[in-house]
Amino acid sequence: MQMIENLSRIDGPITDRQPSTQQPDWDDITVRLEHADKVDDRAELLQAQLGTDVVISAPRELLGDAKIGDTVDGHVSIVGPGKIFASPQSVDGGRFDVLPAAG
Repeated sequence: MQMIENLSRIDGPITDRQPSTQQPDWDDITVRLEHADKVDDRAELLQAQLGTDVVISAPRELLGDAKIGDTVDGHVSIVGPGKIFASPQSVDGGRFDVLPAAG
């Protein structure tokens, strides 16, 4: 299966966080997808999943102390069937931020 080069800027609250079963030193966070926007000339493939929970794999170091209720705002790529990875360095000014929950 050939993957389409893609990149999306997403945001939404974290609803779960677990150690990755695929990558050492990575965690899988579940995010309720509130926005998915095109970043550059690459395809945007997550719009159809708005309002649903998606699992994003990211290096534990990048996630820091992220917890349920915090908001993710950053770049992600679909890298395979059911696999979405954080892509903080994929474009100039690329980022993957975790914003603390209000309150």
